[in-house]
Amino acid sequence: MSRSTRVGMLAGATALTLTGVSVASPTANATNDELQAQVEQLSARVMELEGRNSDQWMNEQRAEEIRGLVHDVLADADTRASLLQSGMTAGYDRGFRIGSSDGNFMLRLNGQLQTRWNYSYQSGGAGPDGDRHRSGFETTRAKLWFSGHIVNPDWQYVIETGFNDGGGDWGLLDAYIKHNLGNGWSLKAGQFKAPLLREELVDSRYQQAVERSIFNQLLTGGRTTGIALGYEADQFRFVGSYNDGANQAGTRWSQGPGPQATDGSTEYSFTARGELLLSGNWDQFKEFRSAPGEEQGVMIGAAIHVQEDEYGTAFNNEATFVVVTGDVSAKFGGFNLFGAVAYANLDPKEGASNDFWGFVAQGGFHFTDQWEGFLRYEWADLDNIKDLSILTWGVNYYFADHNAKFTADMGYSFNELEILGTNLADGNIAGYRADTDSGQFVVRTQLQLAF
Repeated sequence: MSRSTRVGMLAGATALTLTGVSVASPTANATNDELQAQVEQLSARVMELEGRNSDQWMNEQRAEEIRGLVHDVLADADTRASLLQSGMTAGYDRGFRIGSSDGNFMLRLNGQLQTRWNYSYQSGGAGPDGDRHRSGFETTRAKLWFSGHIVNPDWQYVIETGFNDGGGDWGLLDAYIKHNLGNGWSLKAGQFKAPLLREELVDSRYQQAVERSIFNQLLTGGRTTGIALGYEADQFRFVGSYNDGANQAGTRWSQGPGPQATDGSTEYSFTARGELLLSGNWDQFKEFRSAPGEEQGVMIGAAIHVQEDEYGTAFNNEATFVVVTGDVSAKFGGFNLFGAVAYANLDPKEGASNDFWGFVAQGGFHFTDQWEGFLRYEWADLDNIKDLSILTWGVNYYFADHNAKFTADMGYSFNELEILGTNLADGNIAGYRADTDSGQFVVRTQLQLAF
């Protein structure tokens, strides 16, 4: 209420009062004190009326605000109801997941981070880089991948991207379409891991040591591009692939094993793997570790890879490359064993062929629900190169299973690692350096978060 309105009300009330006094007592003359008292009474009355009017105004404002809030809440509820009615679901199920309520469309998001510190000491003398001691940090892996199904659960997809192997550009790792054919059969097309060495096929999230063995790096089929036909039953599964060749991810159809885009592709390349489940369940063998209280499980596997390069490529001119491997994995509720053996032959059409074979053996034991110790030994006989011989031991601490895990290990190479100076393997991701003298010692620590 304005000041002029208040003055007007007070003047009017005073006039009425004076008139009333005159009418009531026409013969009496009021004193100044009496008039002052009457004015004060009227002023108090005006203040009371003003307060009531203000309370009413505040009540109306509050009611308007409440009406607006209710409107917003109802609108939000309508939006949520509309989303639910349209079939949207969301939550966490082995990754962040959204999908339709009828189950025909689904997207799952997963991620992985591995931060690593590495120290290498070459006891026999400085390596090619001239430094006996080397140490430092790296983000070895930073990945995001999307998976799910489209139209119905039979049409599945995987797209995995990230920085891998200690840096470099963001790249495409896996990208494939998989269709369920029924009765245990499936067909996959795109870029994926060649079904060869088991150590490679176990995802980096689920390894026991900080990094896979160099034995695995020497013989792995890595990622390739092609098609794969698979079959899975309760105790047996098999996958056969026709592809572009070992470690041929991200290449064009006309690009082969050579370093240039003009190099020819393979004449042919096949990879096949079979696994027999003697006890336990398939899901157990996505990892090497055996968690405390887990049921006993035993699985054996075997695989073969055969490829022939086109004539005129930069890789040994029409060379034939063959890898044969067998492995066994066992779990005993807190204790695990794994072993694999492999043989490889590289036979160029001109020049001498190269044979190499080797094995890796690994075991782990849970001291508590969160602490696990492990031991691994790898060996390989390489033509014209010193034998590979490395012992690795270490511990894992599981903050929250593999989702939050700390790993620390140490490794010792009994022989010089000349092989790391060739095109057959790159030891950097494993933390070792090429050298020409024996006695290399490596310490590695790693913190992993995965979802």
